Amino acid sequence: MARVDVAPTADTLTALGGTRQLSAVAKDASGNPISGKTFAWQSTAPSVAMVSSTGLVTAVANGSATITATTSGVPGSAALTVAQEVATVTVTPGTAALTAIGATQQFAAVAKDANSNIVSSVVFVWLSSNHNVATIDLNGLARAAGPGSVTISAVGRGIPGTATLGVTQAATQLAFSVQPTDAVAGEAISPAVQVEIRDANGALVGNARDAVALALEANPGAGALSGTKTVNAVGGIASFSGLSIDKAGTGYTLVASAGAIGGATSSSFTVSPAETKLAFAVQPSRGRCRSPRRCS
Repeated sequence: MARVDVAPTADTLTALGGTRQLSAVAKDASGNPISGKTFAWQSTAPSVAMVSSTGLVTAVANGSATITATTSGVPGSAALTVAQEVATVTVTPGTAALTAIGATQQFAAVAKDANSNIVSSVVFVWLSSNHNVATIDLNGLARAAGPGSVTISAVGRGIPGTATLGVTQAATQLAFSVQPTDAVAGEAISPAVQVEIRDANGALVGNARDAVALALEANPGAGALSGTKTVNAVGGIASFSGLSIDKAGTGYTLVASAGAIGGATSSSFTVSPAETKLAFAVQPSRGRCRSPRRCS
C-alpha cells in the first residue's frame, strides 16, 4: 500500500454543529484502490472539529483542523475549516414605540448561523428607513424625530434584520410661548398671549387642537380678566388676542389649562392705572365787548 486518499481533501463548515462525511481509500503504488481496509480517524484540533470512527466530522468552533485517516501505518489527510456564516439577524425589541420627540430607544442585534448558533464578533450597520421619523446611531440607539412609523435595520455581514419603531406625540404639558406683557388697565395685552401644547420632552405637538383656557392666578389688584379666555389650539398653539384686566396691580399671573394636560403659569406682569384725562364740562362762551377800542 502506497498511500491513503481522503475525500474531500479540503472543506469548510459554516455552522457550528454542521457535519461532513469524509471517506478514505487505500491505494497501491499504481493508484489502484485496495479494498478491505479499516481506518483510524483523528482530528488535530478536536475543539474545532471532531471526527467519529466512521469519518463523520462535526464542527465545534471556528478554526482549522487536519483530519487524518490511517491504515497499516499509512496516513491520509484532509484540511477542514470551521468558519461560521451569518444566516439570520434578529433585532430586539422587534416592535417599539416612542411618545415624545427626542425620546430614545436602544435596539440590539444578534447574528446566528444556519444552526441558530450565535456568530460572535459581528459588526452591525444600523439604518433607519426614514430619518424624518427617527435616526439611529452606530450603536443602535434610535432617537425620535417626528410622528410616523419607521423600519430599523441591522445588517451583519450582508444579512439584514429589522424592527419597527412607531413615533407618536403624547400631549403632556402646556407652556407660554408668548408671555403676557405689562399693560394698562382696560386695554388689550399686546402682543397676543400664546400657549403651546408640548410633549414630555418639551417639543411642540403640531397636530394638537385641544381647547386651552386662561384664567387669573395671582390677582393682586382684584381685577377681572376679559376677552376670549378659551381658544382651540391650531397646530399645537393657542393664541389669545384682546385679553385685558380692568384693575391695576403688580404681580399678575395667568394660568393655562387644557383638560388632563399639565397646566402652566405665566411670568408675572404689571397692569398700570388708566390715564386720567381732563375735559371742560362747560365750555367758555363768547362775552360782549364793552369798549369798541378793545374789541377792534
